[in-house]
Amino acid sequence: MASRHSPPGHPRFTPGLLLAALCAALAFHLGALPVRAFETTWWVWHRSAPLSDDESQILASEGVRKLYWHAGTLRSEGEGWHLEGRLNLPEKGSAAIALAPVLRLSADGALPLGAAAAESVSQILMEAARRAEAGEVQIDFDCSDRRLSDYAGFLAKCRARIAPIRLSATALAGWSKAQAFEKLQAGVDSLMPMFYDLVPDAPSEVRAGRALPLVDAASLANQIESWRTCRIPWFAGVPNFARITVFDREGRSRGHLREWDWDSICFNPVLALRAQPAPGVTLLQAGSDAVLVNTPVSKGETIACRRPDLVQLAQTLAVAEKAGATGAAIFRLPGAGSQGGWSLRQMDTLLRERTACAPEFKLRRTPHGLEMINISVSDLAPRLAGKSGDHDRGWQLEVESSAGAVFREASPGEFANVFGHAEPDAAEPRRVQIPMAQRLTYWFADLRAGQSRQTGLLQLAPGVEAASLRWRIPHSSENSQWQPIE
Repeated sequence: MASRHSPPGHPRFTPGLLLAALCAALAFHLGALPVRAFETTWWVWHRSAPLSDDESQILASEGVRKLYWHAGTLRSEGEGWHLEGRLNLPEKGSAAIALAPVLRLSADGALPLGAAAAESVSQILMEAARRAEAGEVQIDFDCSDRRLSDYAGFLAKCRARIAPIRLSATALAGWSKAQAFEKLQAGVDSLMPMFYDLVPDAPSEVRAGRALPLVDAASLANQIESWRTCRIPWFAGVPNFARITVFDREGRSRGHLREWDWDSICFNPVLALRAQPAPGVTLLQAGSDAVLVNTPVSKGETIACRRPDLVQLAQTLAVAEKAGATGAAIFRLPGAGSQGGWSLRQMDTLLRERTACAPEFKLRRTPHGLEMINISVSDLAPRLAGKSGDHDRGWQLEVESSAGAVFREASPGEFANVFGHAEPDAAEPRRVQIPMAQRLTYWFADLRAGQSRQTGLLQLAPGVEAASLRWRIPHSSENSQWQPIE
């Protein structure tokens, strides 16, 4: 199980044309809003590799000028703080996108916030800034309201010691209503309140089949509006990660899964649909004791699958802009795994093309099998529920030939599984051995923009050409009709 600050994201968690495009894309939800400068930046968590050329190109095209990069965690030691391990910073990349190293203060143990503490932290901040050639550094700390005044003074001491390097800080959303809020603003150059994970899921709500979404614009509106009083620049922190949470039978959280993929969730036969209580939230329930991605789950426990809904994300950013936010900080930069939320290309599509768009695919023959490629700039999101029953999940790539049963051998490769069916047009196609199949069905959970999946070995009957094959993806908006293989 993951702790609060481990993947699938920092779990709390462009210039004006960028957000203007976003607002226009969802104008029927948002209504008319004034257009002004609104900067977008990304928060990078658990990564040491530099940006790829593709990432750099997408971010640059969005007008992103700075990335906040988690460089390390500090733990208390006497009256000061020490760095756990080494600074985690990539090699200097594109000069167009600056890095702002972020150091997190661990809440474990004592929490020194005096002069010695400020001196020890400042030394590490300056070294991180030197390594990253950065003009700004950031401190990340979930300070309680009770100690917020002490923390504000601590930040002011650090800021004075590292000048002229700028100092920013992440913030809890509720700090805008704390007595020490004015003092906090005097101690830093900018703040980054995180508008997610504001309250935990109530066990009674989980027992009733309800769980909170990662982002809900309506419930966040008043909290965001309270930040209108902030006198210094502030960036609205919003989530872009996916999360799988296990709740026991009483509705108490057992924590988040560390490493997982959508295939292992979609196609686990033990899990059945329980509810979809909010946009971006699907609740599954274990029908028997099992092991889910190396984590034991018991019969009756609830599995909450959450990712930010694109419409809710857009509405939240629009509310933040209207409340006076300097920009948005998106937690976190997508990674390779399922935990990374929407891909950079999908986010760029939403912002630049004024619509989320629909994913499109092509299927081509490889020397030993087939390759399905998402040729669009939009993600195919995981399909976690359908209309055919509690276990109707996932996508199917169907392949058949006008010549009938031409398949001799087929293995799934990068797909979750492959099955052969006879009487494929019947209401309930009959599963058969591959050599008797008139249709192959490859199962998969999702496919991000620009990515592909390859089958394993696919052998056809002698004399049968791949040109005789056709394919489709039922339930998909753009590829549900039969089309030839390339």
